[in-house]
Amino acid sequence: MPQRISDIFQISPTLLREYNVYNGFVDIDSELYVDPRLLPHTSVKELQGTDQTVLNYFDNVLKNILKFLEYQDDCEEKTLKQAEIIENLKFPEIPLTGLGYSINHNSGKGIGPKLATNLSTTVIDIVKKGIKDPIIFELAGVFEEKYGADRISDMIFWILLSDLVQFSRRIAKDLNLPTSKKSTLIGRENYDSLPCCSTLIHANPGQGFLLAPEDILTSLPVARSWQDRERVTYHNYELRNYINKKITKYTYLSPSYKQLAKNKTVFRDVVLKHPEIMRDFISKYKAKVAKSYDFKNDPNDVFKWHDTARNYAERFPLKLTDSSGKNFINNKEIVEKICEHFRELVNLGLERAFYRPGREPKEEEKGQLILLELLEQYLNNSPLSVKYAPKEKVINLYHTTTHLSYRIILKFTSTSGINNSYNAVIEKIYSKYQDLYNILFLIEVDSGKTIQEIVNQSNIETIINENKFLKRYYIYATTKF
Repeated sequence: MPQRISDIFQISPTLLREYNVYNGFVDIDSELYVDPRLLPHTSVKELQGTDQTVLNYFDNVLKNILKFLEYQDDCEEKTLKQAEIIENLKFPEIPLTGLGYSINHNSGKGIGPKLATNLSTTVIDIVKKGIKDPIIFELAGVFEEKYGADRISDMIFWILLSDLVQFSRRIAKDLNLPTSKKSTLIGRENYDSLPCCSTLIHANPGQGFLLAPEDILTSLPVARSWQDRERVTYHNYELRNYINKKITKYTYLSPSYKQLAKNKTVFRDVVLKHPEIMRDFISKYKAKVAKSYDFKNDPNDVFKWHDTARNYAERFPLKLTDSSGKNFINNKEIVEKICEHFRELVNLGLERAFYRPGREPKEEEKGQLILLELLEQYLNNSPLSVKYAPKEKVINLYHTTTHLSYRIILKFTSTSGINNSYNAVIEKIYSKYQDLYNILFLIEVDSGKTIQEIVNQSNIETIINENKFLKRYYIYATTKF
């Protein structure tokens, strides 16, 4: 970890690109999602015409909703039809590789009975207002709580499951990839001959997984992709006051769809009161040109950080053995040597990887992931192993025999509130990891220099010593380049 499809199969990333295979990570959440509007333009032969497949699926659900509304209340037929609607809006987890689902855990989020029931209730209310376009299911992430681009992806991939199975099997055959020797249960069906890497799937050895095509993926969910200039036009005084109470600072101007979509409950209430807004939203959605992610230039740094870290590890190797070259130095020396080396790499140009064009600092997580990959490269075959806790944003080094642990926390000084929360950060680390050796990296990037005054306070230094910090590194990444 972190590894990509090309790593686990030891195959050229360029070759995967030629076959339109998404070379995603197998153990880190993806930042890419399927956009149904890209299906008509895919080059994947197994997915030709599947845009109509998706439309037909949701159209059938919509027809069931219309039948449901025709029945009288409390009749048996209505209850059965409602159960059928909910069942058709349940989408089990799918073992897709590289789209946020770790093949070690083999699970996505999926859509269970509760979420399916909630969505059906909302859509029924929308249909009552005269909106009968099946496209509303693709827009569930805009008006339904706990629905986002990841769950819309679940929906689409589940509907296209048999087509993705055929795509994955063809790629496995054409590229001579190892395949599962036993059937893989996906939802309610078993599938044979899927790509497989048994050494990584600890819970289910030999289980297969699905590959995803590149050209149907995008980085922007619908709600985030809307431009501010595409505003909601409303003239009703009562509606205007309602929106302004829910979304402050737009008293005199109509909000944009992007602003409104950030407040799902508000959006849902608004369209139920004024369905013409949903009709306008659907019209704009259909008119928008969908674009697949630019994998070549990787503008969102989905993979660039990974390539950069590997490049630096290769260009600037690090020796962790003693003078004989046969034995590793002790654990503490290994950790300290790598940490000092990381500081040197920043001075050698790695700092560029912490910024977007225009010198805007990236998210702190990118720095953590770069350090994570460097550790993976340098500690390969050493006594220390690396684990990353993505929710906690913490890297853990541990000795496989003695279980001695070193906890590494990396913070950017540009992180919102870091000046005011530095003491709290220290206290949190101590309370949570007081039995471990801790290492704190503070990376000084543009817009975050003032924290140095806080860090250098003597009382902070004392607290760090008391809290068993093995090391604290303050690294400058502000050189103009």
